[in-house]
Amino acid sequence: MLEREVLGPLARKSSSSSSLFSFETREFWRQIKSASATVSANRLYLDNYGKCEPNLLATSSPSGPRIISPVFIHPTAKVDPTAVLGPNVTIDANCVIGEGVRIKESVILPGVRIKDNACVIDSIVGWNSTIGTWSRVEGSPVSSNFEDELITLNGVKKPSVTILGK
Repeated sequence: MLEREVLGPLARKSSSSSSLFSFETREFWRQIKSASATVSANRLYLDNYGKCEPNLLATSSPSGPRIISPVFIHPTAKVDPTAVLGPNVTIDANCVIGEGVRIKESVILPGVRIKDNACVIDSIVGWNSTIGTWSRVEGSPVSSNFEDELITLNGVKKPSVTILGK
């Protein structure tokens, strides 16, 4: 962990060759300690966009997909008008989202192809991956407090996103 293995020893070091600085920001910021924390951080960033830069978020239109806010769709992504996206979905550059696709609480990285009638929930889909027709990729819900990273603790299921790579 950065604060134990690097910052603590650096702060205790009395050498003139090493310095420790801090940067204070009043802007929105969220730490991501694990890949699974990306989904809950995505939710927070999308909420922040909704307050500060709502023009970045997608909205439903008669000729486009059904959007359950907040959703970000990169301008180069191609999304079929029959898809249902959201809430809390980010679709990155050069993605292709097919007919009848359902995506919820997920991050779709660049170059992903999600074929017709597939479902992606509580997941991160990695660069240039393809999800086949009628496939289902699903994790379990992740709270905005992403301290729980275990799948089970004393036999109780904990939040855990699905991470799919190429």
